[in-house]
Amino acid sequence: MLLGAQLAIATAADQRALSWAALLIGGATGALGGGIALLTQSRPDPLLAILAILFAAALLAACHLAIDTISPTLFCVPGNRPSNWLPEEWDPGDDDVAAIAKARAQQAEQIDEFIKRNDAVATANGAKMRRSIGIAFWAVVVAAAALFAILVSRHYTIREPISEIVRTDAH
Repeated sequence: MLLGAQLAIATAADQRALSWAALLIGGATGALGGGIALLTQSRPDPLLAILAILFAAALLAACHLAIDTISPTLFCVPGNRPSNWLPEEWDPGDDDVAAIAKARAQQAEQIDEFIKRNDAVATANGAKMRRSIGIAFWAVVVAAAALFAILVSRHYTIREPISEIVRTDAH
């Protein structure tokens, strides 16, 4: 049952990763398009264009991590191949009770190993998704702070000697 639950959790995680990647691709596409538009307008704005292109690159890096979590991996699924129980693969011998107990113990060992492998895959993919979310979060924070600083520096100045902040004419 635990293997089946791990499979259901992994499927849900893949769906979340795909949704997250789609959101990031949309944001990166918009930022890249905006950056290109800022460079190709009649009065180019290279500073904002570079900011938009760097923001798009950060979102694409986060997207890459998210997509990497859904790449095919060796994930263990519940069940056993029926061929493993054919007479040539498994001979209970003379002592049926002991042989069945041994077979159940071997099956338990295999299931436990599968659970450990799945847990390792899920843990690694979870770490990648956390990094993806972190990169996207900090890309937004840094880009917003840089955009705010650029806009303030373009529209406000400090008048000395009293350090008064005054609005300048828009460019």
